[in-house]
Amino acid sequence: MLNHNTSEKDQASTSFRQHRLRAFKYKIFSDELPMLVRLKIRRPDLYPRDEYLNCQRQPETQTHLWSCTSHQAKWRHILNQAADLCYHIFQQHNQRTLPTKEAVLQLIHESRTFIAKGIVSQRCFNFVHTHIHSETTTNMVIAQVYNFVYRQVFNNIWKPRCAIVIEHEQRLGISNRQK
Repeated sequence: MLNHNTSEKDQASTSFRQHRLRAFKYKIFSDELPMLVRLKIRRPDLYPRDEYLNCQRQPETQTHLWSCTSHQAKWRHILNQAADLCYHIFQQHNQRTLPTKEAVLQLIHESRTFIAKGIVSQRCFNFVHTHIHSETTTNMVIAQVYNFVYRQVFNNIWKPRCAIVIEHEQRLGISNRQK
């Protein structure tokens, strides 16, 4: 599922945007995002503190990035949008056995923990497959929804976090060469 392409065009794409998203997903799945905890270990002389700059309550780890209270509203919004996308896809593919919007919303919100690891739960797969009736199309639907979530997390959580870290580095006088 990690690099599931949602169209034939994606298979031959070498766009920077697609590569950046794929690299972001690889780093999420392998717990390799450059979080302040990791940067402090590598360069304690440059990064004296590892507190998450958004909340300044806990060390900035990847786990904290997913659970930080400062992102809960963003997470709800992203997952609600993903549920809307999923429901819209169901509407396009099947008119007879359409799930309720509430069931789709619950499924997507339950999948949040799996999204951080790039794993699709059996429950999620079975739910989609029950309404889509095709394994190939089920995989495509799940890929579309998960890729949407990753794009939203990248744009609405990760990039703003990086901007804050860059600003912090500039205040500390850390140059790109030093890093």
